Amino acid sequence: MIFDHEVRFTGEGRLADPTQSREDLLTHEMRTGGRRMANAESLLARLERFELTGRGGGHFPVAAKLRPLVKAGADTVVINGSEGETLSSKDAALLQLRPHLVIDGAQALARAVRARRIVIWLHQGADATVSSIIAACNERERDPRYKGDVTVRVMLGPARYLTGEASAVIAGVRGEPVLPRFIENPAKPWIDGDPVLVQNTETAARVGLIDSLGIEYHATSLVTLSLHTHRLVVEVDPSDSFAGLFREFGIEPPEHLLLGGFGGEWVPWSKLANVALDPHLMRERGLSFGTGIISMVPKGRKGLEWSAEMLEWMAGESAGQCGPCIFGLPELAKKYKAAAHARHISDHRRHEIERLMHLVERRGACRHPDGAIRMARSALTAFGEAR
Repeated sequence: MIFDHEVRFTGEGRLADPTQSREDLLTHEMRTGGRRMANAESLLARLERFELTGRGGGHFPVAAKLRPLVKAGADTVVINGSEGETLSSKDAALLQLRPHLVIDGAQALARAVRARRIVIWLHQGADATVSSIIAACNERERDPRYKGDVTVRVMLGPARYLTGEASAVIAGVRGEPVLPRFIENPAKPWIDGDPVLVQNTETAARVGLIDSLGIEYHATSLVTLSLHTHRLVVEVDPSDSFAGLFREFGIEPPEHLLLGGFGGEWVPWSKLANVALDPHLMRERGLSFGTGIISMVPKGRKGLEWSAEMLEWMAGESAGQCGPCIFGLPELAKKYKAAAHARHISDHRRHEIERLMHLVERRGACRHPDGAIRMARSALTAFGEAR
């Protein structure tokens, strides 16, 4: 287990319990048993055995992403903790409370690809997270056992949604404008120059656990329950169900849940209640854990109205590099707002919305508009008839 119990955050994304504090190096070592320093092939075998997938949203197999770089080498390992998705708090929870676990995973990845540096990539304004990482790095620098570790550096990008997109992260780490690039192969999110390995914070933490615990590792997942007044970062077992999770925390299930945040999908509770919180089983059912966010329509709001506001926010967070984002998303947000305030969505208005979604989808230089369309299309299905 990564956390002994749930981690509570305020609606503004700050730790709500001041008694929860950063785990120091000694406590971390006692919890995990210390690093085993597995070689690259041994680490790859373990990652494949536990079928670890990336927890940044795409759930691409970590071993498949890592193996080509084990052979070719990589200049830099980047741990992406920018958490541009406003409904998520799991990266903040890990980096503020279990930074040594994340650093262990980063070091294991750096050894495997022979990287010369590790970058922990964050948003500007993440002061509590930066302080926690610096304190953890200082502890390690004072301990001679960690003298041969790869240097860890913190870098900050603009506090925007797309700052956490893999190709934008790589551009920022290289000192270029923090903007996404067109990427054909998700396993190779760089255009030119020395290869860079980017992994999500939770992914790095799980690599750290697998490297230290070996066959004792138990596959769980971190989710952010984004509720009306606060957020809970919860560690769930793959045998847990959505109904069991909501029952455990005394939450009344809504008619629909948003899985994966602003770029995710609205799913009926009736389709989710008995589904196991297992990324692999969910994928088999045509569902996606995405970034591990489970949220609902805020109190006093209507589903389509809230979805229109999310769509408008996503339009404002685009990089503005191509037509689908510059023109398509703002126009779509406008049409959704009009639909949200209408008493009835006419066949003509629905046709116009669907036509515009078709024009925007899969035509962007990056995948930002695709996520917005995914959420918008599911909202039309979930709330389009509700009045």
